[in-house]
Amino acid sequence: MVCCIIFVYIESLHGRVPEAIKHLQAGCLILSALRKYHTNQGSVAAFVPTMSTVLLRIWQDFADFQAFDTFYLPDLEPQIADIGDPTIPFPDAITAMEMLFAVDDVQSYLALSHHSKLPKESDSDETADDIKPLSLSHDSIRFAFQSSKPTLQDWISRMGLFLKQHEKTAFPKDEQHRVQTLSLYHTLCTGLAKLDSLDDELAPEDCHAILEKLALLFQADAENSGPTFALGGHLIPIISRVFGNVSDEGILRQCIEVLRSVRRREGVWDSHRLADLYEAAMNARHSVEELGEELPFGVPQLTEKLATLGLLPHTP
Repeated sequence: MVCCIIFVYIESLHGRVPEAIKHLQAGCLILSALRKYHTNQGSVAAFVPTMSTVLLRIWQDFADFQAFDTFYLPDLEPQIADIGDPTIPFPDAITAMEMLFAVDDVQSYLALSHHSKLPKESDSDETADDIKPLSLSHDSIRFAFQSSKPTLQDWISRMGLFLKQHEKTAFPKDEQHRVQTLSLYHTLCTGLAKLDSLDDELAPEDCHAILEKLALLFQADAENSGPTFALGGHLIPIISRVFGNVSDEGILRQCIEVLRSVRRREGVWDSHRLADLYEAAMNARHSVEELGEELPFGVPQLTEKLATLGLLPHTP
């Protein structure tokens, strides 16, 4: 299973998304078999929840990249997130980050459990190629968004209290970066919590605040290490979410500027390639609207659509 995860990231680094997804599928099948046949063994029983969380995080990254379209749905056990008393600030930044991951896990599990076409329990001799990709319905995504709002609100409340409590705290460098990242997510989550549905647009003031905080984090990372590579989607998917959630041309241009401001790679996400793709998408918007169509949100789907229009940006 660990080898599957390693190969997922190797294939992601080379931009071979379908191959990376096959390794992810294989890891999910191995985990399913472990849970099915070895749940009584203490060491395995402790190992399964941890690996389930790791695989789910990778799944979330690919699902965001493909906008949950035509994607293998992993057979992973549901998790319950207890964010704690919303009137009490988080004790530290690490706990706040762990609880943020827990909120993401809850949303993913809710969407998966709501979906009516989950894969059946696989046999131990089944391979990844035996699993057919499915499309996670938008109804399931909307259900997960609405159902997880109370949990999200609790995280927002505790995180807000933590940030207020430590407004003037001088954190060590690594901890300061973590707190800045949490502040970014607090702004994003606060903006999302205001929406009645995922079909609504983020408020312009929230978009500007999100992008400004992202730009500062990108700048800090660039000053420290130059080009950056991270194993999973961390910051770039936030820009993708903003870009796909607004129609204001100024905000869309700001998204592209932030992406171009740093050379950054996060798993399958590449900041400069995404900037090129989004710029081409903006140039194609009027042509597509004249045809009575809409541009897709997922990166592979958007790439394919622009290619059919002859507007796909050149990538070296």
